[in-house]
Amino acid sequence: TNNNKACNTGMGTPSPQGLPFSESNIQDWKDDAAAGGTITGNYNVNWAGATLGPKKITGNLTVNGGGTLTVSGTLWVQGTVTINGGGKMRLPANYALNSGTIISDGTINISGGGSLGSGTPGSFLFVVSTSECPNAVGCAGANAITVTGGAGAIAVNAQEGGVSISGGAELKAAV
Repeated sequence: TNNNKACNTGMGTPSPQGLPFSESNIQDWKDDAAAGGTITGNYNVNWAGATLGPKKITGNLTVNGGGTLTVSGTLWVQGTVTINGGGKMRLPANYALNSGTIISDGTINISGGGSLGSGTPGSFLFVVSTSECPNAVGCAGANAITVTGGAGAIAVNAQEGGVSISGGAELKAAV
């Protein structure tokens, strides 16, 4: 519903496709992040010029208005990830055609002009939530990943949960 084009229901049911990331991929990324050390508690970015990674964060990761976080290695956040108010997360220019990953065991909320990106064509910043929201206990109907309010991201992945896209959000891919 609410599509900007009429649906063509005459095409039949598509064949099932495998999920893009295996549990092994996700565990490897978590291991890579943990090998870079652990930040205990929350990590907040409210300024331009922060760089972080690889790193495991036992709390939440928040990038607020005016904040810019350069992701220099895999990040594993055991809590929630929030990018809002014009906050930015990006890969460094030296990643060239390589990609980066941010994994959250909680929900991911990108809103209010928050954005994620690589800055280099062919390089992608993948945002992965292992949350089962909205169907898990304690989700109160919230999705694993929410992108809203003019926010943008490269690629979001919530293989076990839901993705909500609204309010002028832009994505390259969603699972």
